[in-house]
Amino acid sequence: MIEGKWYGVHAFVAWIWDKKWHDLVPGVVIGDCGLKMGTHGIDNGFLVFQDFRIPMNSLLDWFC
Repeated sequence: MIEGKWYGVHAFVAWIWDKKWHDLVPGVVIGDCGLKMGTHGIDNGFLVFQDFRIPMNSLLDWFC
């Protein structure tokens, strides 16, 4: 969303870890989905962005 207009879903690359202290940057939440019945070899998790700003030069498909 840019200036209140929705432009859809876009892929991007962004730092989610602090380079010096190796902590999550503000606005990033990660977690584990827990144990799964019968599929113990699969490790699933989640990544949430809350009020996290992505610079325009981090978009992977700049011209789309």
